[in-house]
Amino acid sequence: MKLWLTLNEAAVTTVIAHLMGIHAPGEHLFDDPFPVVHHQLLAHGLAVAALRAHTSSPIGIANNYSPGWAVGRDGGRD
Repeated sequence: MKLWLTLNEAAVTTVIAHLMGIHAPGEHLFDDPFPVVHHQLLAHGLAVAALRAHTSSPIGIANNYSPGWAVGRDGGRD
């Protein structure tokens, strides 16, 4: 069974391309990044609907997570 991914690291695209302006389109939307996120989620929803018409495979978004480690009471890693 295939796993379909509609977007690759949407949060990275929002931050690097639309907030920091490093990648294309090079925008600096510090005050209003929400239209970018809205359109990413809209695109995901439309892609899910289109894919579900042709497959029963799982569909998702590839998120980018940073690693997290537990910290003990002494402030060191457990």
